Amino acid sequence: MEEYQLVFSSVRDGDTRSLIERNIELWNARDRDGWLAGMDLPRLELQAPGGLRLAGREAADAIWSTWNEAFPDNRLEIIAIHADDRGGVHEGRFAGTHTGPLRGPAGEVAATGRTADALFSGIYEFEEGKITSFHLYFDQAELFTQLGIAAGSM
Repeated sequence: MEEYQLVFSSVRDGDTRSLIERNIELWNARDRDGWLAGMDLPRLELQAPGGLRLAGREAADAIWSTWNEAFPDNRLEIIAIHADDRGGVHEGRFAGTHTGPLRGPAGEVAATGRTADALFSGIYEFEEGKITSFHLYFDQAELFTQLGIAAGSM
């Protein structure tokens, strides 16, 4: 009789949907090291609203610090994930209270104390189980409106 050990994980090798889910779980757990480990930092490319274009560790550090410093209690929700072998799209909701400075390419927005609840989409590309590209899309005007910031003031 042969003996087998069963090992279970929520991330299946090569399953980009599970890799995206894991990325969101680590973000919500504030596990920065685990979150960074899911990226191929030397090849990482980031694009976000406002003309933000960064690469490498700088890209990962910018996305982490931008949102976690401005909204320390933020949570990401999965509305839908559409994935294939190379990557996927995460349609989600971002919610948090603006208690720190929000830094971006156009400048800095001081904490407003207001709650934001915004829809977004993230486009991921993977190679060898690691994120190599992330493009973030969200409605900046909607976010600024929720924060009480007048259009055109940034």
